[in-house]
Amino acid sequence: MAKFHGRLTLQFLSDGPLKLISVRCTHDLKMRGLIDWQGEFTTAEQVAEALRQGMLSLTYEPELAGERYQSIVPVESDSIAAAIEHYFIQSEQFPTKLRIASDDNAVVGLLLQLMPDESDRKAMSWEHVTTLADTLENDEMLSHDNETLLHRLYHQDTVRVFERQSVAFGCNFSPEKMENAILSLGKEQAMQIVKEKGRIDIRCEFCGRNSQYDAVDVENLFKTGKHKPRENLNVKH
Repeated sequence: MAKFHGRLTLQFLSDGPLKLISVRCTHDLKMRGLIDWQGEFTTAEQVAEALRQGMLSLTYEPELAGERYQSIVPVESDSIAAAIEHYFIQSEQFPTKLRIASDDNAVVGLLLQLMPDESDRKAMSWEHVTTLADTLENDEMLSHDNETLLHRLYHQDTVRVFERQSVAFGCNFSPEKMENAILSLGKEQAMQIVKEKGRIDIRCEFCGRNSQYDAVDVENLFKTGKHKPRENLNVKH
């Protein structure tokens, strides 16, 4: 719904066992994400406790014009949905209701948001739609399509359904970014890594692609400022 060309990144950050949850979406609905954690999470209670130890940030990065914008709020709840609701209230002043359901095959969500309006009628309508949303069961959300769910909840209201949009995985991996990472180390440190490990391996945590540089590659890179590395695909599911 953001009216700009660029990227939106939602991140959970913590010093606890759940280090990072990061999802980035572009204006054309290309998404990528990753999770970084330590130890094992075997119960919902462990996940809830880990979430209460972190911060939630939302970052807008315009592609062409405009300034980068970031807002950060503490997580004061035990679920991602509640944390996002809290973010919108605290940072955007938009009352928000978010329902999320998941199983081994899918994740589905229902997001309700009150647009700015001072009227009492709007407040009454907000209470009406959120009360109905609370009646949804997780199994119901996972087993029915959007149109069926909307009809079940709001068949007495006027509902406008927009054209369906496809979401796809998208990573901006490029050899040039890998080269710049090596150049930023400096030649002495880069060659020291090659001496110790035989080569430099750089892996994109989003798409799983590897770039490998041996001593000759690194020498050429620092000599010319550019080198096309040998790549292989190593995707971790």
